[in-house]
Order: sequence, then C-alpha cells, then structure tokens
Amino acid sequence: MTDPGIRVLSPWKAASSQQVSRVVSLLTAAWLAIPSAAIADRNLEDRLVQIQVTRQIQNPFLPWQFSPSSSASGYGYFINDAQVLTTENLVRNHTLVELVRAQTGEKITARVEIADHLLNLAILRIEGAPVSDQAASFEAINPLELNDSVTILQFDADRKVQHSAAIVTQIGVTRLPSAPYSLLSFRLLSDLDVNGEGAPVIQDGKLSGLIVSYQSSARIAVMVSDPFLSRFVKDALKAPYLGPASAGFSWRSLVDPAKRKYLKLGTEKDGIQVATPLRGTPGGLTLKPLDVILKWDGHALDSLGYYNDPHFGRLQFSHLVRGKRSPGDKVPITVFRDGKAQQLDMQLAGDPDLSALVPENVTRKRAEYLVEGGFIIRELDMAYMRALGADWRSRADSRLIHYYLNSRSTDYEPGDRIVVLVG
Repeated sequence: MTDPGIRVLSPWKAASSQQVSRVVSLLTAAWLAIPSAAIADRNLEDRLVQIQVTRQIQNPFLPWQFSPSSSASGYGYFINDAQVLTTENLVRNHTLVELVRAQTGEKITARVEIADHLLNLAILRIEGAPVSDQAASFEAINPLELNDSVTILQFDADRKVQHSAAIVTQIGVTRLPSAPYSLLSFRLLSDLDVNGEGAPVIQDGKLSGLIVSYQSSARIAVMVSDPFLSRFVKDALKAPYLGPASAGFSWRSLVDPAKRKYLKLGTEKDGIQVATPLRGTPGGLTLKPLDVILKWDGHALDSLGYYNDPHFGRLQFSHLVRGKRSPGDKVPITVFRDGKAQQLDMQLAGDPDLSALVPENVTRKRAEYLVEGGFIIRELDMAYMRALGADWRSRADSRLIHYYLNSRSTDYEPGDRIVVLVG
C-alpha cells in the first residue's frame, strides 16, 4: 500500500527488480567480454586485476559502533571468467570490493566467496556472474627452488602492467604477516618495489604464487605458493569448506639431555615432546602429555621439530600437517610412551575459527559484548588486538598478547572465550 504522505518526484517510472537484474547481468557480461577470449586462452597480463577494498571494523572500545571506513588496494589473478584468487588479508573486514582493469580503469563489484585466514587466501566472484565449476581446471603451479628467477606482475602509475624481476632467496615455514599461523613461504628479492599484496608471481608462463607481504627497505617480498594455492582452489568447490588440516596439540623441542633422561628415551636421540593435547581435537583424542613424537606420517622428526622434505629440504614438521594433508586424512605416527615406541593413527580435522579461544573474527561479525553498571565488557579477538594500531604488540596488555598468540596451544573447553574490561 502506498503511503499517502510520500510523493515520487521523479518523472521516470521505478524499475522493476527484473529490469534491474537484467541491467546488472548485461553490465557484468560486457565487463567479462573484454577481452572476449575465455580465461584459459588469455595471456597472463589479462588475468591480472587490481582490487580496491573499502573496510570497516568494530570499534574496539565502543563495541556497539563501527570505526570509520578505510581503504586498501592490491591485486588478484583470474582463475576463470568469474573468479579471482587473492589474499585474505586484503579483503578482511570488507564492506565493498571492486575489481579494476588495467589501462581502462573499468570497475565492477565483486563479493568474497571463500576466505581463509589460516592460509591468507581468498576467492572473489564477480557480482552477478553465474556459478560454475571452471575452477576445477585451475592450471598446475610451477614448484620453485632456491635461486629461481621469477616475475612479479603489478600495475604502474599509468595503470599499465609492470614486470618486476625477482629471485628466490629463501624457502621455509614462517609466520604469516597478519595472523599467528605458519606456512611454507618463499622470500623473493625484487628489483622493483611491490605496490600491493596479492600480486601474482610468474615463472615460465605459469602462476607460481601470490605476494602476501613486502619490505620496501630490503626489497624482500614474501610469497605463498603450492601446495596451498591449488588445494585451496580445489577445496573451495566443496561444501562446506573445511580449510587446512589441524592436529590440535602444542609441543616443545627436546634438546635437554636431563629431560630426555627423565622421559626414559634411552638410545632415542630425536623427537619432540607433546605439551598440551587440546580437548575435542585429534591430538586430544590420540596423544597424552609427555608423549614423544618420533615419526610423523613416515618422516623422522629431530629434537627441534624439523624433518627432511624431499623437495624443499629441512622444514618444520607443521608443514606435514597443513601442507601435506587435508581434514579427514588418517596419519600414522610413532610415539614414545611408557618406555617404549608405539604406532598410532590420528585422523586430522579442520580448524574452524569459531572454536578458538581467541578467534580471528575476520568477517566483520560483532564480537559479543555486555554493558553493565557503566562497565563495558567484550570478548577478546584478533580484531580488538590489531585495532590498537600497527604497534599493538607494544601497546596491548602482555597477558592478552600471550593468550592471542598461544590460543591454539592453551588447554580450554570448546566454546570458552577470554573477556576483557575495555571501558
């Protein structure tokens, strides 16, 4: 029923929802048709796209409000005609995501289809584009080795595609730049500044990885590559998306001879000590405190938690969990328990953010809060910690930093949360 107190002053008739949808579909189709070739036939430069993001986070001290909007830009790589692969950190807390083409500067809205902060990867879908399984044909990733030469693609000031030469200087399991998780990553020495994360890295005409961070003072870029990119794209087609594998326990190095003697290891010279098996996880169901893990999935572990990878050399054993396996896989392990070696099987699980003691909360969902008697109490999450600024590690309470950085190695009941008085 029309409100008699409101008059429509426009001389144009209101468009129906079907008409609006048709216009959006036509605009999307036109944007996808430039260039007209299918994505499999496009050259690498046509797959590069700039991503402009508008962000907004919950006010850390007045949790019923949102902080002022900010913006960021980076890059993505078309994996088919409708989907773009980029980094999760770039689109975190987004309210608007737009794709911008080279040279023309044309923009079109995209939505975040899948985002995984544990891998720092995300897939965007052009708004209005039809759903398909084209991502299943995502091309193989070139495996890199030390001293390999690669090319980083990005835009210059005139929005033309710029090629930056780089060399692989280091390969290892390192912490992600914006989350307390570690992944196999590659350090690249670049001849030009990298002006946005998500920039694709190319070798021999194939994608090798995406840039996740860059240090301009040293010209060092950090890249995430396979096995994570191919597996992420493949797993994104499944429902529900389970993310990377998780074992669910914390561990300690085992180099102290006195501790090894206390554990009655005898002639065993390697292995790591289980510190805390987390309740409700595979580790909590399989392991016990003071267990010593000697082998994981057929690979011997040294006393610092490293193994010899056949392709990359000496790596931290966490890569055997997150990099080699998927949720649901059953992994054989050898543990030293009660004075003897035992063979066990552990079925790995996913690592949902909502089950963490201190969740990342990267979806703009409001953290739970309570206002009572003039006191403002809220749950602790990553968004609260990082809202303190770039120097949050020095500004935040050291106890909160400890809980945040060690939340997945702290024994707690599923559903438990840390709460803080913020005002």
